[in-house]
Amino acid sequence: MACVEAIDAWMSSNRLKMNADKTQLIWLGAKQQLDKLSVTELSLLSARVTFSSTAYDLGFLLDNQLAVRSLRKLQAVQNAAARFVTGAKKFDHVTLVLRDLHWLPVHQRIKYKLAMTVYKCVCYGRFHDPVHLEIALGPSRDSATVSRSSSPQIG
Repeated sequence: MACVEAIDAWMSSNRLKMNADKTQLIWLGAKQQLDKLSVTELSLLSARVTFSSTAYDLGFLLDNQLAVRSLRKLQAVQNAAARFVTGAKKFDHVTLVLRDLHWLPVHQRIKYKLAMTVYKCVCYGRFHDPVHLEIALGPSRDSATVSRSSSPQIG
């Protein structure tokens, strides 16, 4: 696939190496969407990788539906970390603790990180993100600057 080769090239140019033998692939979506998929494996560089219903990312086990229980577990970890860092008691209201630390709750942080990735791809292109993201998320109209009254159109 061209996008996999583009990611590999980007990683190489940034002194990183894609290890196809350790790569995990997972389709993400609602159960109805996942039931429609027929692709079960992908040729990744020199290896064939089978899609899984779960994958590890930074030590967390993700399931293909990003189930609410997964987000709740992540939120519980964040809440415990916030209480530990601030010395808050177990029954102190954690929302105030997170706010004092300037930490977003997990579901809001996911949305924020996604929005920032899209923003960087659209505004800064190839200097910060893999080429396939720049192509997929680039503005649909040609403009040198974007004013406050107009925002980039994502194609």
